[in-house]
Amino acid sequence: MHNAIRDVTLFVSMKIISEYSVRLDSGAAAVQVEIFNGGATTGLKVKAANLLAQFELSNGDVLLVLDEDSPFEEMLHFCLLRQDQLIDHLRYGAPYTGGIFKLVQAAGDQLTFTFASDEILRLSVDIAGSRWPERNVPGASYASGVL
Repeated sequence: MHNAIRDVTLFVSMKIISEYSVRLDSGAAAVQVEIFNGGATTGLKVKAANLLAQFELSNGDVLLVLDEDSPFEEMLHFCLLRQDQLIDHLRYGAPYTGGIFKLVQAAGDQLTFTFASDEILRLSVDIAGSRWPERNVPGASYASGVL
């Protein structure tokens, strides 16, 4: 009797979490929030207004999704944290464009969502340590990053 060998791939999903929160930094000249983990400050500040979603990746890193709460020029901020340190920050949006972040799916280390239209967008996080893709889609730009 011949036994077939089957490949089994473990597909670990991003986990939706609720450990992080933000508070508006009233002393800042522009709208900005301070990021907290479990009520304790991380010391991180982002030029955004709202925390929309947060996910734990398969390697323990955290992906935060924030927006600027601007109805006519909305901008999404994707902040990748490792041990409460910002390791990458990607912005997505365009001038004179409104948008509402709507989660479609969080699977593997990919976030699928809609924003300014019904077009489905996918953000993939490379947990192996490389940067976000070198060529960003139109409307996406780096805010910072050290990978």
